[in-house]
Amino acid sequence: MPIEAEVIEELVVSYQDADPKPETTAAIVRGLAEDYGLEVNQVKLLLKKEGVLVAAKIVSAPTKSDKPPRRLKVDCHNDLKAAIRAVGKDVDEDTIGRLTGKAADYFTGVIKND
Repeated sequence: MPIEAEVIEELVVSYQDADPKPETTAAIVRGLAEDYGLEVNQVKLLLKKEGVLVAAKIVSAPTKSDKPPRRLKVDCHNDLKAAIRAVGKDVDEDTIGRLTGKAADYFTGVIKND
C-alpha cells in the first residue's frame, strides 16, 4: 500500500529535525519506523528516495588485515637459530626443522625473555 505524500513529508521533516549524523542515523530511522508503524527498510528507502538519508557509520568486526602479517616459517626458524647462538648454545637443525613457525616464535621469545 503506497504511503501518502503527507506522511513522506512528515518523515523527511522529522528526520531532518533530528539532525542525523552517520553515528545516529540508524537510531533515528528505527525511531521513525516505530512512530509511523513502518518497517525500517521502508523508512530508509523513502528517505533515500527523497535524497536526505545520511549514510550510517558502519562498525565492522576485526578483519584479517587487523592482524600482524603472517611470517614465513623459515624466518621464524632463522630467528630462533640466531637467538640460540646469541646465548652461546649449539643449534640442532633437525629439531628446529620440525617446529612450526608459531612454535619457533614462541621459543625465540622465551630465549630472548620477550
